[in-house]
Amino acid sequence: MNNQASVLNPTFEGTTTLDTGLSGVLKATAGVVSEATADTDFASVSWVNEFVTYLSDGLLVSSDLAISGTAEKFKTTSIAAYTIGSLNYTKAATDNLTFTAADTINTGAATGDFWGIWLVQINAAGTVSTKSPSSDQVYASSALALAALPEADADNTSLGYILIEANTDSSWTANTDDMTPASDCQASSFVDASVKTVPSAK
Repeated sequence: MNNQASVLNPTFEGTTTLDTGLSGVLKATAGVVSEATADTDFASVSWVNEFVTYLSDGLLVSSDLAISGTAEKFKTTSIAAYTIGSLNYTKAATDNLTFTAADTINTGAATGDFWGIWLVQINAAGTVSTKSPSSDQVYASSALALAALPEADADNTSLGYILIEANTDSSWTANTDDMTPASDCQASSFVDASVKTVPSAK
């Protein structure tokens, strides 16, 4: 009878009661159960988000935007590498690119200095296009224009942006007026989009 009792209610040497007050994820190493440490024992949520961002649409190698020899136009000066839908694409350096629409800055020629901004984007077919916040822009500072920079369209990724400051008290029209500083505009900037980086291993 005693033998039966010992079988039905066995005791084991070295048995340890787990502390149910442990918080966080538990790990088991060589038979020892303890609390796991984020970024050491498992990937943190932030790292997973970084990896998801890396797989999303974005630029891998900058195209180096610049003004073209024909100053009403712009160009890319390097081979661009980018991803759309987690697939990789490249685009050779291309000159004489034009704005998608003849958008303006300060078309009413109001008194003062005004800025406009254009996103430069590319799709899987390698078609480069531009996108502005509105058909006529009257931002009173470069910071306000930058804050209005639109997101890339679906199935496109950003190559960067072009920022134009119109001449004082004057208008500026895309594809008609040049982008040479101190000519048809006061200033122009060609800024590449940030390049994606692989998250550090955890």
